[in-house]
Amino acid sequence: MMALTLGLLIALAAGVLLGLLFLLALWRSLQRLPARRRPGLWMVGGMALRITLVVAVLFGIMQLGDWRHALAAVVGFTLARWLVARRIIERKDQTVREGH
Repeated sequence: MMALTLGLLIALAAGVLLGLLFLLALWRSLQRLPARRRPGLWMVGGMALRITLVVAVLFGIMQLGDWRHALAAVVGFTLARWLVARRIIERKDQTVREGH
């Protein structure tokens, strides 16, 4: 039971890390988009790479564990997205309050 719990926590942490990496890569690609000659191609290619990475990691987690580990990783990925979205909203609210 202890090994299962530890494995689920590791999968959850891996999901959070994967989600943060996905969102960081998305943010960086959006920042660089105006300088690109073919922005549509860069967006499609970048999204394909990010999705491939996520699917490969989730598949690897499922191969090492079972469906519960994959579910924990997906929950971690979603948690990372929620945390980043919340931080962005808080920054926007703070900027509005300060009058900038």
